Amino acid sequence: MRSHSFGVMALLLAAVLTVVALAADSDAEIERKQAELDAHIAELIEQLGSPDFPVREKATRELVQIGLPAFDALQEAQFHRDLEIGLRAKYLVGSAQVSWAKDDDPPEVKSLLKGYGQLPTDERKTRIERLGLLENRQGWTALCRLARY
Repeated sequence: MRSHSFGVMALLLAAVLTVVALAADSDAEIERKQAELDAHIAELIEQLGSPDFPVREKATRELVQIGLPAFDALQEAQFHRDLEIGLRAKYLVGSAQVSWAKDDDPPEVKSLLKGYGQLPTDERKTRIERLGLLENRQGWTALCRLARY
């Protein structure tokens, strides 16, 4: 009986270790992809100062397409030593069309975030409160997103 328990425990331990290893692999993959995206964003920001107008325009369009993931880098680039980069970054930050809801947000969250950017301050506060009160913390990820941007 003891050897049977030991075998089961060994199998459970092996399963847990496998799950932990897979999670570590996926974290490493996420970090690698984020590093690649960050490098691409940095390259595009430098291209905003290219002497070649089509290169500047293409970089601008790509940064608009990337959206929120480029926000922090563009915020910082507003103060770039290259005036053209700084001005284009300032324009991009000021004209950013933010999609507050994400595809994987629950329907209730998507509903509360619909049109959020155009709402008056008091209605935004109401929506924030309602997000915080959703069951099972469904609105917390969206609240973090709102607080960040």
